[in-house]
Amino acid sequence: MKPVGYLPFILFSFWLLLIVLKKRKALQEEKRRARKAFLEDSKVGLSLKKKDYLIDQRGIERSNPIERKFKRRFLFELLETFHHQCASCHKGDVKLTLDHFFIPKSQGGNLMVKSKRGYWVCNALPMCRKCNQRKRDLPAEQFFQPEKLHELKLKMVELSWLINDFYRDDE
Repeated sequence: MKPVGYLPFILFSFWLLLIVLKKRKALQEEKRRARKAFLEDSKVGLSLKKKDYLIDQRGIERSNPIERKFKRRFLFELLETFHHQCASCHKGDVKLTLDHFFIPKSQGGNLMVKSKRGYWVCNALPMCRKCNQRKRDLPAEQFFQPEKLHELKLKMVELSWLINDFYRDDE
C-alpha cells in the first residue's frame, strides 16, 4: 500500500478553516442586523411589552445561566448607572436588590431578555427592599410615573448597548 502523505490532512485543515470563516461571517452579519434593529428601536424607545421578547422558560428559576451571566458581567455597570442608589426612591445608604423591571420573574423575565429582533435588553433595576416589595409584579407602567419611566428607559438603552457589546466595531 502506498502512503497517502499530507494531502488529506491539508485538505481537511483547509475545509475546517472555511467552515470557521463562514460561521464567523454569519455571526458578524447577525450582530450587524441586531445592532441596526437596536438603533431603530432605541430612537422610538425600547418596548416594555412582553410580546416583543423571547421568554426562556428557565427564566422562572432563580439563578439561571442568564441571570448568573448578567450578575457576573454587568452588575457593576448597572449600579454605576444608577449611582448605587435605589431606582425608585433614590436612597443610597440601603442594601439594594435587583428588580425585574418590565417582565416580572413570575412571567419568565430574566435580568436581561432577548428581543425578537435579535438584541439583548436589560430588565434589571437596583431597588431597595422596601421599593422592590412595593412594586411586586406590577408592570413598570403602573408603578412608575411617566417621566420617571422615560428616564429609566433611557438608562436601559445605555445598559443594553453595553450588554450587546455594540460599542465594539467588528468591521
